[in-house]
Amino acid sequence: MIFNRNLIISPDKKNFWFLIFITYQTLAFFYVPFSASIDRFSFSYFSLVIPPWIFILANYKNLISGYKPASLSLAIFGVTVGILGALKGDFSLSYNAIFISTLAVVILNSELRLRVIDLNKIFGLVIFGGIILQLLHMTEYKIFPKVPNISCLDIVDWRVSLFRVPTEGAILSFIAVIINLQYIKSIKNWLRMLIVFVGLYFLIFSAIRGVVFPAFFILSIYLALLFKKTTIIQRNFLMAWLGVALIVIICIPYTLGAQTGFWKNYIFRETTCENKIINSKPINSNSKINHSETVSSEISKDWILATMNRQCTIAYHVDLFSKAPMGSIDIAPQSEKSLPSSFCSNQSIRTYCSSCVFITYWMARAGIFAIPLILGLFLLLKETLLRKSVDVFLIVSFFVMVSFFWGGVFVPYNFIFILFLSFPAFVFTKK
Repeated sequence: MIFNRNLIISPDKKNFWFLIFITYQTLAFFYVPFSASIDRFSFSYFSLVIPPWIFILANYKNLISGYKPASLSLAIFGVTVGILGALKGDFSLSYNAIFISTLAVVILNSELRLRVIDLNKIFGLVIFGGIILQLLHMTEYKIFPKVPNISCLDIVDWRVSLFRVPTEGAILSFIAVIINLQYIKSIKNWLRMLIVFVGLYFLIFSAIRGVVFPAFFILSIYLALLFKKTTIIQRNFLMAWLGVALIVIICIPYTLGAQTGFWKNYIFRETTCENKIINSKPINSNSKINHSETVSSEISKDWILATMNRQCTIAYHVDLFSKAPMGSIDIAPQSEKSLPSSFCSNQSIRTYCSSCVFITYWMARAGIFAIPLILGLFLLLKETLLRKSVDVFLIVSFFVMVSFFWGGVFVPYNFIFILFLSFPAFVFTKK
């Protein structure tokens, strides 16, 4: 059956149901609260977890056939860690490993994917949903960065977000940018130009450095390769457009009253209220932030290590792995002293995030049985290269890089994880 290409629908039946599935998971993410913590057995929990299981059951045949090296490696991970968890009585470990691996195998084996037009319309729906959240006052974030007239800034003040948590919106915005760039060749492509501008805006002002920095690293490589395939006129037009777009975005905070040094604060969180308190006196669990308190503007080494805290998480996970190669049930640090001092500061316990580094999290939880999972990720990269699709390889590489900073999105009920699994089969088309 052939559908009108202007509809948000895929002409392929299996991809059509996949589109319905990922659209639902994306919109359901508006239920996730500001804390990004979902209570088990709550309405939000069931609304996100049940549909992936239904999707897996509806496509159970793909658990039997269609295996490639990457999906086979992920299947081995699910089976072995599932057994490991059962033997240790750690049923949470078993459940999570099986859930991740079965959904990944189903999507990879069936080569499910979305079209460019599908992703653009999902992005449009999310923007519309984000505006509704703003109008209903259901989110702590704003559409424009807020610059309050106080002596220091809360990070939330100058962050914008499409969802009630910013990371997923930042990643989706990057995808919207990179899949539309190659189609901007003249002013006739004004709609794609608008999508790229909006995508860059929400990406940059998400202020999620673990997404923004990998995104611009990948975009710089992508543009260098893209310019080799375009004419001089197309290249100059695209460069001029991106230059204007970035200048406008960079100037937005200053038009809203930001002070000099806004972008330095963006990187180092230099003048955040939390930094001023940390660098002025010791913090205990009962400390409260006093917005009127000011100290020297010098950024301490402890603060840099605390705010750039993923190296601390990785070091701690590797240490756990070396001590318990069969995996650990409890991987949360008990105190500051349990964190590696070379990679962590005295304040790292405050910003520590176990699930933020996807690969080392599973190394700490499942030990050597996490090796097939790690191997599966790199086999996905290899498979995209074998398809001779450098564009798709860069997108998949972006997801792998993000897994080292915001691994919390790599869970089977998160639409970002589902989107990641669809990209190895992605094909760039105008539709």
